[in-house]
Amino acid sequence: MKLIESLKKKKFLLFNIFFTLYISINLVGGERGLISYFDKKNTYEKLIEEEKVLTAKLKDLDHKISLINKNDPDYLLIGTDAGIYESFDLAETWKYHKNLPITQFYKVAVNNAYPFYHIFGGTQDNGSAGGPSATDEIEGISNKHWYKTLFADGHQSATDPEFNNLIYAETQQGGLHRIDLVTGEQTFIQPQAGINEPHERFNWDAPIIVSPHDPSLSLIHI
Repeated sequence: MKLIESLKKKKFLLFNIFFTLYISINLVGGERGLISYFDKKNTYEKLIEEEKVLTAKLKDLDHKISLINKNDPDYLLIGTDAGIYESFDLAETWKYHKNLPITQFYKVAVNNAYPFYHIFGGTQDNGSAGGPSATDEIEGISNKHWYKTLFADGHQSATDPEFNNLIYAETQQGGLHRIDLVTGEQTFIQPQAGINEPHERFNWDAPIIVSPHDPSLSLIHI
């Protein structure tokens, strides 16, 4: 009888020891253990710090959105004013997604072209551009339908109500140009100070007004 009681006590003691070891091992080690948790936490925090460093290095891209994948430390997705860039090797190389025609417009203007009016606007760091509002092609509007109208930082654009081949576009500080879309001619028409007059100062993103009474006149606010 004493032997049975002794065995029961030892069995209970062994069970407690085994159970304690099991819980301890799984609590500390294992996929969901404390060690794994802190390893993942440290990895994630390291990724965040690396993203901050990369953000500083990539500031010339003027990116607006950046994403990382905590399950893949080498993955980066950057949204810029010129589209989407993707990296699978922690910014060593980049893939630019040309099938996503993305840019950042300041403001837009439209002309009276028929059957499809065209849209014009200045874009951040990517000049000024124009394109049709629709096409008669089965694929619809694609990258090939868009075209550059002016260089540098694009700002305001305006159209001529009579001649759909004439538009106005500008660079920063009121660098106003008249553009003939047929010939490609660009004429710099920014108002200039006269002799002995003070230098003109223009707004960074100066608005353009085309006269509805005399479209040959365009005004630029200073």
